Amino acid sequence: TMSKRFSSGKGNKPVCGFGGFGRPYSAEANALARLAAVPSPCGVRHVPKLLGRDDARFELHFSNDGLTLSTPAARQALCALSRDDVMRQAECIDAHLALAGVRHLDMKYQGDNAALDAEGRISIIDFDISTVDDVPRLLKNCRFAYQKVSATTFFDSF
Repeated sequence: TMSKRFSSGKGNKPVCGFGGFGRPYSAEANALARLAAVPSPCGVRHVPKLLGRDDARFELHFSNDGLTLSTPAARQALCALSRDDVMRQAECIDAHLALAGVRHLDMKYQGDNAALDAEGRISIIDFDISTVDDVPRLLKNCRFAYQKVSATTFFDSF
């Protein structure tokens, strides 16, 4: 189990691109709740499982989905997987996000927002910059800061 607490100073304040409607805590809580409500089309979970939330404290509790790909150990383990397996998992992630209407807008090529567990299961994590059904809408002057990058594109170039 992992916990993430958004500081009271920034926990639910608007961030660039969200025009006053997008707040990191709400974005992540709403995205994880939606993803939990819509089953993965592949039958495998590739996003953290929301285990609990405390809205008064801006705190989320969710499953630990392994090491982030920014760590050398996870990168080495990812390289041990076949390209076909990685791309199959990435396509499954994209399909699940699309079915749920969730857009992750902060896929970092450093690997901070993707994880790999001991069984070789890839997960997309950290949905604090995301949308559900395109809400909130991005401000035009911030669209270059937050771009939707599909998991397939991300892992194809990783």
